[in-house]
Amino acid sequence: MPASLTRESLVLCIQELPMRVLWQGVVVLSAVVGGAASCGGAEALRLSVVSQVWNPQGRTLQAVRSHLEAAAAQGADLVLLPQECVDTPGEPVPGPITEALCQSAARHRMYVVANLRERDGTKTFLTSVLIDRQGKLVGKYRKSHKMPDETLDLGDELPVFDTEFGPLAMRVGTDRFFPEVDLVYAARGARIILWSQAPEPVEDEHAQDFPSQGRAADFNVYIACARYAYQGPGWITNFYPPYCGCPLGRSYVIDREGQRVASTPRTGGVATAVIPRANLGPGRSPNRSPAFAAITAPVRLPPARAWSKRRVRITAIEAHLPIEELLARLDEAGRLQTDIACTYEYVWIAGPDKKQIAAMTEKARDNLRRVAEKARQYRMYVLIAGVIDRIERNEAILFDRQGREAGRYFKIAKTHEEMIPGQTAPVFETDFGRIAVRICADEWMVELDRCYAVQGADIVFTPTQSWGPDALFRNLRDISRAMDGVNFLVECTHPSTEAIHRSMIVDPTGAVIARAEYRKAGLVSAVVDLDADRPLRYLRVFDPHKPAGYLPEYQPTQMPRSANDLREAILKSRRPELYGPLAPQAAPKG
Repeated sequence: MPASLTRESLVLCIQELPMRVLWQGVVVLSAVVGGAASCGGAEALRLSVVSQVWNPQGRTLQAVRSHLEAAAAQGADLVLLPQECVDTPGEPVPGPITEALCQSAARHRMYVVANLRERDGTKTFLTSVLIDRQGKLVGKYRKSHKMPDETLDLGDELPVFDTEFGPLAMRVGTDRFFPEVDLVYAARGARIILWSQAPEPVEDEHAQDFPSQGRAADFNVYIACARYAYQGPGWITNFYPPYCGCPLGRSYVIDREGQRVASTPRTGGVATAVIPRANLGPGRSPNRSPAFAAITAPVRLPPARAWSKRRVRITAIEAHLPIEELLARLDEAGRLQTDIACTYEYVWIAGPDKKQIAAMTEKARDNLRRVAEKARQYRMYVLIAGVIDRIERNEAILFDRQGREAGRYFKIAKTHEEMIPGQTAPVFETDFGRIAVRICADEWMVELDRCYAVQGADIVFTPTQSWGPDALFRNLRDISRAMDGVNFLVECTHPSTEAIHRSMIVDPTGAVIARAEYRKAGLVSAVVDLDADRPLRYLRVFDPHKPAGYLPEYQPTQMPRSANDLREAILKSRRPELYGPLAPQAAPKG
């Protein structure tokens, strides 16, 4: 960041941000809207999550009542149950099962969130109900999103319900694939998001849970998950191939820093988190800049096109290097046959002296000319970022394989006095795929990542001096967003004393496939296949499988079908008409 950055401009820059930022010993907090959250007269909320056993006996009303009694014994104020906690073909809501659950809630003087299959005329919904301490049904949420292989009907609302603990919201099952759901809930004031889940065709704990950890930290909300457990012999990796898994167990509560504060074991049961009332304040406010209009625009898939290649080498060049060292690193990247190289966020121009600015600007433009020449020499794209062409812009410039300028992105988050913020979120096409850029403090804007995902970015580059309280938070935030967007992430930063604060290349599964050396600036490089290295979509359609070959005793007798279209399926299934609280807001006149 330029030397002209002041504490005052920093506060102005992040006044919309949800979490604390530590900078030069100053903790900056986002503005608090309204009064403190109320938990009745208690100083804390006791939130219990249930993990039922995934078998017919474990999904009866009797089993659910037993778990509610166990939660009551732990002093629960609020209990969350898994998806379709009672196995039925469907019934009205309210109906016999909800009436029985209302009686249990009243008996134990606690709130209950239960998910059931609801029949309403010819339609079938997955419906979560909120029951209060008096046994009154005070709200319900019908699952609002689904993947293409799901056949249920959908609700048309994303409601938030006021309680004595503060506003609560609910999601169900594959709602997890749509981060806008949680972002809308946070925008509407939800303090806790309660997720009822059922087993997926392939159980993958990292794929299912890491995005929720990241969103809890990113959106500054609690997220609780209740799901099913397995009590048979062996565990996930014993089911070979391809490790389809079994119910995960480990229902949990995640706090606003993305950390589990309660968890059941894999074999099921009840776990209770004690949440201080002071921790149940407002979450993240949305950034409703016109730059992010793509989030609420009607669904339109990125146009299909034929790329010249999809297997590419990506190289990140770390740290704020002198120009001669940068050029030498570009030589190294070129010799590796890099397809696209990304640099650090440079500051080549800084004020306030006008003569100094003019001299620095002239030198900076000569630097850019020399960088472009390296792009032409090695027939590689080069993305260079920072205050590198004029003091009024912090920007990223993309040079193509001929050394020609192919696009510019202007940083949106203002971080120095002279800077003119960007107003758009462009995605650039190369000969191998679509790329996008965010620079340093742009990292706070989840809306920017969502715009890039909606526009089909294959890779999001982040040249950054690193913006956030610590490396653990950075990883939760940035990796979870890449998983949500099903895109590759390239984070190019500088060495640090924090062991995990490193430049890295992350694939869409959330795996770090290349990282920098500890406390040593250099190159981070990886070859990726932009099509093959993506998570698959597993369908709820199973084909018979005959165990054979290696370790047949561990193999399942049926296998789910799969498709390499997860990103496309998510984009097609988005429902922007429900995302009204995220819609752009016109700037005030005058």
